[in-house]
Formats: sequence, C-alpha cells, structure tokens
Amino acid sequence: MLPSEAEEAGFWNAIAEAPEDEVPRLIFADWLEERNDPRGPLLRERCYWQNLNADCRDPVQMVLAVLDAWPTGPSKRLLQAAALVGAPLIPGLLERCRAAKPSPPRGGHADVGAAELLAALSSDCLLPILPDLIGLLPCHGETLAPVLAQLGAAAVAAVPALLEAGRSQSTSGEHLFGHLTVCRG
Repeated sequence: MLPSEAEEAGFWNAIAEAPEDEVPRLIFADWLEERNDPRGPLLRERCYWQNLNADCRDPVQMVLAVLDAWPTGPSKRLLQAAALVGAPLIPGLLERCRAAKPSPPRGGHADVGAAELLAALSSDCLLPILPDLIGLLPCHGETLAPVLAQLGAAAVAAVPALLEAGRSQSTSGEHLFGHLTVCRG
C-alpha cells in the first residue's frame, strides 16, 4: 500500500468508527482538497458523502454517481468537483444531457444537472465539443447559451450551425440565437 493509500485508509476507518462525527470527514476533505482530489468538496456535504466510500477512487464515476443520485441538481460542491475532474467527465455528461427531457418554458424546472456540470468546465475542455454543445441548445439553451457566449468567437462562428440545428429540431432558431444575444450583450 502506498503511503497516501494507507493515510486514506486511516481516514476512512476514522469515519466508519464515528459516522456522526463530522471532524474526521472534514479533516479528510481538507486532505483530499490539498491534493486536488474531487472527493474533497463532496465530503463536505452530508448529502453527498454518504454516496462515497473507500472503494470510490474513480473521480469520473464518483461525480456521475452523485449527480444521478441527487435529484435537485448540482450544488456548489458538486460543481467544484466537476471542475477538478474536467475533460474526463464530458462523455458521461453529454450522454446525460442527450437523454434529458427538453427544458420547460421559462421559469420551469428542467433536468439540467448534467448541463450545469458541463457549464462548470473550463473553456479548454468545452471548445473541442462545441458542435455537441450547439446540438444540446434546444434542450439546455438557458444553461448552455451563456457558456457558448463565454467561448467567444468560436461560438459566434458556429451560429449558422446553431440556427440550422434549431430549424431541424422544430425549435425556433431565432429563440436559440436570442440566448446567445442576451448573454453577449
């Protein structure tokens, strides 16, 4: 066992011995965050840490499992964890976005958790999947349009494809273009 694995096992043992005591869990969260481990932010939230255990070492599967188990959408801590994981999350998040129901009219709740996590990723992660993001606008426009606006010229150059995607999916292309206009203005 590597020293960090032995230390980690010690933290998990301390948590298992006193599951109601937050101190070992929070100390472990600090230790993980010092190592840029995405489990750190998740261990800080009681609702998430119960989904984690000593076998949970794959950060991609961990973030996706927490996302799938939490119906109200991602919290600040889950967004932090997603940002730490970065590009390896993209395939799982795109799959969830494509499977999500279309957004309801303004003000309604939509299944946008995966889209929110995509929006938390860096521009470097998102530019290579620009066509995918454009394709998701009909269902996740309110969440992803600000991201496209932040991507700048690369997103603006994609507007013709965006309008065509909007027409082909019987969604108003002007409505989708409006998302970009509002976000840029």
